[in-house]
Amino acid sequence: RQRVVLGIRRGRRGGHLEAFTALSETPEEYEFLETYLAGGEVPPGAVERFLDRNRTALDLARRAADYPGCRHPLEWDRGLGIHLRHLAGTKALGCALRVQALVLARAGREAEALEAARSLFACGESLGDEPTLISQLVRLALHGIGCDLVRRLVAEGRWPAGVAKPWIERLEACQKHEPMRRAWIVERALVIDYVLVRQFDDEAMESAMPSTSRGHAFLSYLARRDLAGFVRMMTRLIALADRPHWEVRREIEALEGEAKSLPAWRIVTGMLLPAIGAVHETQANHLTLLELGRTAIALGAHRNRTGAWPEDLVELVGPWLERAPVDHLTGGPLAYRVEGGDAHLSIDRVDSMPEADRPVYEWLVPAR
Repeated sequence: RQRVVLGIRRGRRGGHLEAFTALSETPEEYEFLETYLAGGEVPPGAVERFLDRNRTALDLARRAADYPGCRHPLEWDRGLGIHLRHLAGTKALGCALRVQALVLARAGREAEALEAARSLFACGESLGDEPTLISQLVRLALHGIGCDLVRRLVAEGRWPAGVAKPWIERLEACQKHEPMRRAWIVERALVIDYVLVRQFDDEAMESAMPSTSRGHAFLSYLARRDLAGFVRMMTRLIALADRPHWEVRREIEALEGEAKSLPAWRIVTGMLLPAIGAVHETQANHLTLLELGRTAIALGAHRNRTGAWPEDLVELVGPWLERAPVDHLTGGPLAYRVEGGDAHLSIDRVDSMPEADRPVYEWLVPAR
């Protein structure tokens, strides 16, 4: 079988690949780390022992964050799937960095905590140019973990003064549509290759139906017609990928409605067309989390500089932000109020969200 290796590893001996390979984590440790992150009780010294044992992996991750770029090796065997052996390790490394940053911050070592946080976002960005949908969803998940870490550090008053601008720029750099657009393009290409080259080539069809040339021709015709419909729908989706979700929401809903009402013989489109609406909503929520993070850091910086909270978030545009912050799902402004001397930041739709999802969309910026 032909094997194509896509991508390279750039940096000292593989960068993030070397870091997560050195990581050691047992299922029991994963459970108590989740308990620690949720604010629960864990065995005394358990988190510290985990971090000490994985010091080499965490140091390697911090070094990798200094590289100008990182790419992991991808293996493609001319099928629908690309082997992404690094995804689970990258996500585990991100979770370990999140724990390390919280431990350091609570020990009063805020500068080191921010280095761990920077490494966490770099883990996500190491997947930025991977041309697969699952890689981009993991990238969004890592950014979500990073945003939750930023939220905790800001709420606990552990965000150091003087680092606002580079962090605002860092979070803004993560707000890009191109990685997901590239992933849609490759998903379309993989299906075209699979249907035309692998599944419905003449040799395979004759092997499956040696004595029914008419059946072979009819099935091949249906497959190609189905594929043409799939390509048309994916092409429409790709054309919408660069635009804000709130601008294309109706088109996305219409496209998803079309996909759900396909006739039974449209097997390729029905089975292989991604969950368009869910993926677009996930990306919009990810962009909103980054927007909340940028705005919360800007609010704290404004308060430190002027001694007062802004009357409106628009006042942050210019000194700290390039544009007024918005909810990327609806296009509406972020919800902002000052109460008890502290600033509160969220989105208007937070009350309609599942209760478990609300905390990451409700940010507190305390008065120092």
